[in-house]
Amino acid sequence: MDQKSKVRPIYSEFMGMLSQAPKTNTYMYKDQKDSWERYNQLTQKLFEITNDDEYSTLKIEPRHDDSELIVNSSEYRTKVSALISRLHGTFFYDESAPFSGMPSTVINQNQSQQQTTQIAFLLETQSAIDKKLSETQDEKEKGFLNSVKSNLANIKNFMEFVQLVVNTAQTFGISLDKLSQIFK
Repeated sequence: MDQKSKVRPIYSEFMGMLSQAPKTNTYMYKDQKDSWERYNQLTQKLFEITNDDEYSTLKIEPRHDDSELIVNSSEYRTKVSALISRLHGTFFYDESAPFSGMPSTVINQNQSQQQTTQIAFLLETQSAIDKKLSETQDEKEKGFLNSVKSNLANIKNFMEFVQLVVNTAQTFGISLDKLSQIFK
């Protein structure tokens, strides 16, 4: 088995450790010592696999605070991040970087889903308005529906839609009771 294949599970485990690391500038106490001990075991394993002494310099040394071992969580996150970046640069440079692309991919997917939902909502609303327009004989109601329909393209979210409907209803003198009948 080549070095890259031996290092990959360790690399993945470090990424998992980073995702579970405390986010704020706090301290990790003895009840969390499994985290930094596992980190140190993995850095030792990397040294054994690669014979690169640099990995042993990245070990985490806990400090004593009132007779208790502690590790600064920022130091822990920094060392785990540095090790992940080093492993990526040494072994996985031909793959996408671990700290790039992922958040924007999630954001883009979320934005796409929101846009799809918004478009579906607007199309359903437009169809419902068209149906009501074909059924009603009331000119005030037709004017209201046509006005709402013509402004649908400007709507960016549901709250804007509600504002449009309420404001347009007020403009056309349509009561809340009548409004609830229209959108039944």
